Amino acid sequence: MSLGKKVRPGFTLVELLVVIAIIGILIGLLLPAVQAARENARRGQCTNHVKQLGLAMQSYHTTFKRFPINWYGGGEGETIAGHSWIMGILPQIEHQVLYRLIKKGPVNPLSENSDVLGNNLNVATSAIETLQCPSDTHEGTSTATALGSFEFGVTNYKACGGSNWGDDPPEGNNSSGQDPVWIETGHGPSWCKADVPSPPGPYLGRAAASRRGRATGDGVICAGSQGAVITSDFEVRDGLSSTFALGESVPDFCAWSAWYWWEAGSATCAIPPNYKPDGRREDLHQDGMLSLGFQSRHPGLVVFGFLDGSSRSIYDEIDEATYKALATIDGSEQIKEMP
Repeated sequence: MSLGKKVRPGFTLVELLVVIAIIGILIGLLLPAVQAARENARRGQCTNHVKQLGLAMQSYHTTFKRFPINWYGGGEGETIAGHSWIMGILPQIEHQVLYRLIKKGPVNPLSENSDVLGNNLNVATSAIETLQCPSDTHEGTSTATALGSFEFGVTNYKACGGSNWGDDPPEGNNSSGQDPVWIETGHGPSWCKADVPSPPGPYLGRAAASRRGRATGDGVICAGSQGAVITSDFEVRDGLSSTFALGESVPDFCAWSAWYWWEAGSATCAIPPNYKPDGRREDLHQDGMLSLGFQSRHPGLVVFGFLDGSSRSIYDEIDEATYKALATIDGSEQIKEMP
């Protein structure tokens, strides 16, 4: 008498479809969590870069008794002179070799002078990891800069130039005798491109009456014009822990992002964080004004460093008055609780 083997029945088609559906649901639930964890890790790296740059600024101040500057010294073509604050702190972020290559002046990296071009262009086209946010998509260089068609090194981190790009409607015309050019950001008061010396804005302190915040800002490091705006820690009367030192930018959204260049070294809090006209930041790229706000690839926030060396995430919903107050060095504003 032979015993038959016990046969285990297979999955039915319905059971198989149910199992596949359950697996799909689990994967659908897991992927966002994995992506969020990766973004948190990238944001942590970004925060670390901001801290490194903030400490480099402090180290520079210890040596020279002032914070680094954006400086434009005038000239045209190969005689143009200038540098960014980032170039000044290269030794503090472990790039002494690059710093030593710079032709002293320093002069235009696009100079036709072969001696100048060889050194300064090699520096200006260098990618620096500390200047790259891990959440961004570039490799440290970009051809989409206002400097020209070379693959210039770009930065995701810019110094805070302040917030005085125009706040209240001025009385009368600007200093050139022409009507000011107004732009409505859709977030709070309008601001203007023109230099309107009066009336003062809502803040006191340095450059309060100026509407040329890009060149003469009420923050720690503005873009600079003929000469430079120099800041020492004793001038930060609002407190080092209550004043922005630097924040994030996105080179794909701003043509002014070459780290070597003085005009690309700072951004402004006159424009809301992650400002999106019509929901598209890409449209800002060639706009010399609106593209120079602080922005990031992190959803809903921008990482900022403070002058005391700390850093934190500033969310897009931050109160406008608080955001602008954090940008000034000596405005004596009341700062509300940050989200």
